[in-house]
Amino acid sequence: MMVRLRQADQELDLAFAARADARAFFTGAAQGAFLLHLDTPLAPPTRLTVRTATQDGFSYDFQADAVQVLAGAQPGLYGVVFQPVDGDAATRGIAIADGVATPEATSDADRTTGIAPYGSPADDDAAAEAPAMQAAPPEPAPTKPATTLAQRAAARRKDARETGEAESRGELSPMFRIKKMNPNERFRLAMRASRTERQILIRDSAPQVLLGLLSHPQLEDQEVLDVAKSRYASAGVLQRIADNGKWMGNPEIRLTIVKNPKTAPQVALKFLPQLRTNELRPLARGDGAREALRKAALKLYLGRIGKPP
Repeated sequence: MMVRLRQADQELDLAFAARADARAFFTGAAQGAFLLHLDTPLAPPTRLTVRTATQDGFSYDFQADAVQVLAGAQPGLYGVVFQPVDGDAATRGIAIADGVATPEATSDADRTTGIAPYGSPADDDAAAEAPAMQAAPPEPAPTKPATTLAQRAAARRKDARETGEAESRGELSPMFRIKKMNPNERFRLAMRASRTERQILIRDSAPQVLLGLLSHPQLEDQEVLDVAKSRYASAGVLQRIADNGKWMGNPEIRLTIVKNPKTAPQVALKFLPQLRTNELRPLARGDGAREALRKAALKLYLGRIGKPP
């Protein structure tokens, strides 16, 4: 896949060698987000028009928001996490790549979401040559049925039950499956992983995978604490935790963020006054604390015990 950012036009070009490659991309994006490596950091939230195309005539445009930037994902590059604006955009991309939807079949839906028209004469030529397309008119793109929270919860329980049954038969091993995945695949898995899978991914060495875990809707405080303590947690991961008021209300998480040397100094100093007196004392002694943090902790500690700084 070739990636070209045209920031002045607020457009992002993704060129694939074949439709199968485009379909694989949209299959991953259907999980709710996708990760690209760019040479320019984008300040979230930035909305871009993503223009996808292949050499055999496929093209499809949709809008996506840059929601997170991972510095140092690769040398000289930034890992940027995008979320499609329209939740069905990836599903339509898959349908068009498979040839079961056409620009005419989905253009009305795209106009309602402000997505640019897609398709090209090359698509029409290819459709005219295909016997299957001569035999029957194109089918409309599949649509996602509306689901309630209870239905989604029941589906998650069913998936967990089936996964557990398969593992008991020796058909699946979470550790084996995850080891075979690349960082992008593990990132997508992290946002919807089971408890067992999360315990494996928490030890992952890729910061973007840890960031994916922090987007999991059922993540528990202990898991957030484990991420904060990870030696692979980057400054961006720690900042994401610090930005969450609920997590920072947990004394253990708050202390870990303040003490972590990768935490930005201004972030650590911001939460320093919220530490308990017994937590300030080691920092005031300089136990692994940076000098600016040590001085601020000492001043706060002496003030609390009634001694002048």
